[in-house]
Amino acid sequence: MKKTKLIKISMFAVVSYVAALAKIPLFFFAPMYKLDFGESIILLSSFFMGPFCGICVAIFKEVINILFRGTRTLFLSELIDFFNSSILSFSCGFYLKKTDYSLKNIFIGSSLGTFVRVTCSCALNYYLTIPIFSNMFSLPISKIISSANKFIPLVKDLFSFTLFVVAPFNIVKSVFSCVVAILIYKKLNKSFPKINETY
Repeated sequence: MKKTKLIKISMFAVVSYVAALAKIPLFFFAPMYKLDFGESIILLSSFFMGPFCGICVAIFKEVINILFRGTRTLFLSELIDFFNSSILSFSCGFYLKKTDYSLKNIFIGSSLGTFVRVTCSCALNYYLTIPIFSNMFSLPISKIISSANKFIPLVKDLFSFTLFVVAPFNIVKSVFSCVVAILIYKKLNKSFPKINETY
């Protein structure tokens, strides 16, 4: 990896970490589901430098987060954030590498990334994340379901929780991140040249 590219990845990671400090709760009955601007910066790095650089920025950002803030979930939440951000940025960046960087194609790539991210996140939450979280903190899944059911009556079991809580959150967060990244990209793309190099 070229030194200049590593510097740019590090810069994006630092900005992403700082941007993620301000969080907006989305479901007040599930405080772990929050919006932030950090993912938009990761996505932006994928626009400018390609999908693999987006993954590197996501890794560096989580490392910085752990070094400065530690972890309260034995790295589970950090791994989830990394997975979701990487899926979104890689899918979008991979599509853009196959085409031109017009706003139309960025929109298509963002839509593709959102679809892939939501699908993968729902599967991950259903089969791994929620069961692991439940065991890790001795919190029965039934209690998680009942808490959500008070606010979303359609939530009856783990599948419906995934469908009516996890999926909407990931859709909203992906759309939010993509819109912010596209708006920033429109401002920067004339002054910050794209580097579409692979490792």
